[in-house]
Amino acid sequence: MIDSIVALLQENPEGLRSEQIREQLGVEAKELPRPLADAMDQNRITKTGQKRATTYFATAGEIVIPKRRGRKPGTGMGRRKH
Repeated sequence: MIDSIVALLQENPEGLRSEQIREQLGVEAKELPRPLADAMDQNRITKTGQKRATTYFATAGEIVIPKRRGRKPGTGMGRRKH
């Protein structure tokens, strides 16, 4: 299953959401979370986004770290200096 997911994502370099992966592989919703997690643990795929906006991408054999959006480091909540 992991090989099928990776192959599908390699064919779609713009990435796919889990619903799209399920649809194209013809699997049930409950069958996909574990193989996705295992593929990420093996650094074969990566993801960006959260919840329904999560998009999965194939890696090129090395670890791919997606760029983070949002606050800059050091600008978050913390102790205020007076």
